[in-house]
Amino acid sequence: MADSASEPPLCGLVLTGGRSTRMGRDKGLLKYHQQPHRRHLQRLLQPFCPGGVWLSGRAEQDPHNPDEPFLVDQWSGAGPISGLLAAFSHEPNAAWLAVACDFPFLSADTLGYLVEHRQPKVCVTCFLDQAANGPEALLSIWEPSSHEMLLKALARGQTSLRRILQDYAPSKIHLLRAPNPNELLNVNTPAEYEAARRALRPGHVLTRNSGETPAGR
Repeated sequence: MADSASEPPLCGLVLTGGRSTRMGRDKGLLKYHQQPHRRHLQRLLQPFCPGGVWLSGRAEQDPHNPDEPFLVDQWSGAGPISGLLAAFSHEPNAAWLAVACDFPFLSADTLGYLVEHRQPKVCVTCFLDQAANGPEALLSIWEPSSHEMLLKALARGQTSLRRILQDYAPSKIHLLRAPNPNELLNVNTPAEYEAARRALRPGHVLTRNSGETPAGR
């Protein structure tokens, strides 16, 4: 980890703008931990983000709550890249710790590991998604230097953050192995939601092969 005094300040971003077509309802409003998951993630990020934590999404998703500051996605239908670009428009000199709203198992320990191993001299610090054998772009730290990369990718018509990291920036990312890869499991369907809720019950041991957990991205 670099000298924190020389690092761009770290802000948090909970990406909520997806259409959730497979789930059939807003994934950010699902409850795994007795509150809407976007609110749970916001609170999970706060200790690591002295610059503040925002939600991003479509205008109609704005909770209009001063405790949940909201950034409207800049390009409709473009996916999570819209949230990141809205974040950089809001604060271009910050680094953004971005988390998608479909990680029900994410813990403070895993976030702390990501922040501890941040490399501000590259564009992005992220985990390896072992299931997909590629970068997990939706749980990552995007440095100010990544802003231009995102704009250039969008101009080329590329909106997938994972593809951007794979195709345009393999030398500009710091790739980490997650201390607990199961926390990178994400939820996209009603069946996966129910499986995740069962897996989060006290005493349940989370494994990829239990038949009780969602698939990787």
